[in-house]
Amino acid sequence: MPDNHRRVRSSALEVAAHDDKRGRAASARRDAIGARVDIGRAVGVVMNQNDCDASVAFRELETRSATNSDNILM
Repeated sequence: MPDNHRRVRSSALEVAAHDDKRGRAASARRDAIGARVDIGRAVGVVMNQNDCDASVAFRELETRSATNSDNILM
């Protein structure tokens, strides 16, 4: 394979790897934002059920999660 073909192929692979990495990072950000929204909703439900503020509700969710060895988002 001529050198110029190798360079083009190498460059194309580098671009593809970079695009894949950016895509995975964007997906992780979307997941994190979605998780944050879900936690916010759960905090709101606990606040309503227990007539408490957000920090108390969040601690309650943390406690439930630890007690049940469970992820509060699942």
